[in-house]
Amino acid sequence: MDFEGIHVHGIGANPITLWDGNAIRRLSSADTENMKSILDVFGKRSAKAQGLGAPITDIYRLRSTDQRLYLYATRHSGGTVVMGGLKVGSKKLFVRTDDGQLQE
Repeated sequence: MDFEGIHVHGIGANPITLWDGNAIRRLSSADTENMKSILDVFGKRSAKAQGLGAPITDIYRLRSTDQRLYLYATRHSGGTVVMGGLKVGSKKLFVRTDDGQLQE
C-alpha cells in the first residue's frame, strides 16, 4: 500500500515498527492524522482479505486496548509504503459453524 505524501515519525527508521496505545498517544497531531489514514486503509484491506464485514484494525482500537501492531513499512521521499502488519493482543476470536453462524 503506497501512501503518497504521508509520513509518520517512527516509520522508516526500521522496516518493522511496533505501534500500541502509548506509541499512538505520543504522536503529534499531524502524525496522528497520518497514522489514522494509514490504519483506515490497512484495516479495510485486512478485513476484506479475512472475509470480515467490517475493519477490526483502526487507530481507536490501538489507542484504547492492549493490542499491538507490528507494521512492516518503509519511507521514501514521496511518502510511506506499507507491506504488511501483524496485530497481536487480547481479542475475542470467532469461528463460523457448519450452518454459517459465528461462535466465540
